[in-house]
Amino acid sequence: MQCITIIIFVLRTAYASWDVWWTYDGISGASFWNVNPMWKICSEGKQQSPIDIIPKNLLFDPALKSLYIGKQTVSGSLRNTGQTLLFQPSKSHSSISGTGHHPGSPGANKGFLSRQSSLSFPMSGGMNARNLDQTTPPVNITGGPLAYSYQIEEVTIHFGTDNDHGSEHKIDGNVFPAEIQIYGYNADLYRNGSEASHRPNGLVGVSILVQIGEVTNPELQTFTGALSQIPYAGMSADVSVSLRGLLPSTDHFVTYEGSTTHPGCWETVTWIVFNRPIYITKQELSSLRSLNSGNATNPKGAIAGNIRPLQRLNSRTVRTNIDFHSAKEKGCPTMKYETSYKATRSSFP
Repeated sequence: MQCITIIIFVLRTAYASWDVWWTYDGISGASFWNVNPMWKICSEGKQQSPIDIIPKNLLFDPALKSLYIGKQTVSGSLRNTGQTLLFQPSKSHSSISGTGHHPGSPGANKGFLSRQSSLSFPMSGGMNARNLDQTTPPVNITGGPLAYSYQIEEVTIHFGTDNDHGSEHKIDGNVFPAEIQIYGYNADLYRNGSEASHRPNGLVGVSILVQIGEVTNPELQTFTGALSQIPYAGMSADVSVSLRGLLPSTDHFVTYEGSTTHPGCWETVTWIVFNRPIYITKQELSSLRSLNSGNATNPKGAIAGNIRPLQRLNSRTVRTNIDFHSAKEKGCPTMKYETSYKATRSSFP
């Protein structure tokens, strides 16, 4: 019995050490994540993320539905992990699901997947004040390319040291100063995110690209407003936020099958990347870049640069619900049914 206890302790210590060990650069950076045998897929996987999304190679899929995300406000913990900025909703025993609401709005301007490759966007604005809730029902993601309901588990924010670096996903080689990633697990099939992370159809990743603007998205401002409380690794702050409010005002997105962009790089993620960004001011982006990866007694470098390099697309298809053809723009493959098949007598012996 004592021997078994020691083995369990060693294994738990090893897992904890790996979780602390990995970073985004140097000898513990993305090129070396596969040093951990359990993370071997980080270097050998064929469906890894992030990717560069090339508009001319997108496949229009008319079967893609609108994406729905629960719009209720949730309380949770915003934490400086030393590797990234992480928000996790408080766990709740409630089985109440929020009212679904899709992000589209009439008259939405062109997104970055326009054939003109326009990278100019309208500014967002406004601010909301709220109180922390004591109860946090789960927030679910449904629709879009998803056949199941996914419960939001965490939100990570990636950003660079300058405006030329930041987002993990790129659009035709274009980089954004930051990217918000919302991860959810398949609550229809699995009990939690840990179980779902390495199982079929286990996870969804919603990518929201962030551009510099005159006014910060109100929900993103909830996060940036708490940064002064978490300057060093290991610090956390209680915040309350509507995750639905982080989404841009568009129904348009692209989707592909990929992986988590952090260890263990599990290839169980259906990615949904919105076609428009949200906004952050230069001042609040600067606050993000000031977060330190060390603690108060042993400061290290900045968290900024928490970006995994682009991965090969290989043979994957990247689909979209943007119908370039109907916009009188040519060259976009389509899955519209323009042909039909029928059997004739000559088809059979």
